[in-house]
Amino acid sequence: MIFQLHGHHNRLHVARLLVELGKLLQESVYGSQANFGSTIDGLFVSACVLIGHAENRPMSASKIAHYLRMPRTTVLRKLDELEKLNMIERRGTVFVIPAKRSSSSDHIERSVKLIKRYAKILDHASILDNQTS
Repeated sequence: MIFQLHGHHNRLHVARLLVELGKLLQESVYGSQANFGSTIDGLFVSACVLIGHAENRPMSASKIAHYLRMPRTTVLRKLDELEKLNMIERRGTVFVIPAKRSSSSDHIERSVKLIKRYAKILDHASILDNQTS
């Protein structure tokens, strides 16, 4: 017997979108061979660095820890890992994306295409969910 939740089409596609976006981000930060489970904290930390950089308001380790509700020690460890990989740069007490990384847009373009594809799928799934309720 298959148990189906109300809105299960949307939930399924949102879950798939999250995984696919996570894999794209992981590949752009750690490479395609990294273990997804071991890099998830670093992915969120790197996303926060990107947010701060894009908003021209770079974040400190404390700000990232607060934003993610993550222990500051974990954030510091992940920031160190990302810095060693040349994915981020420390500028005083804040972190930014290096110039050579910020000009690279391949993974961003792939992410936008993925989101657009899933937007169409979710629109169709909403119609299906409304027909079955």
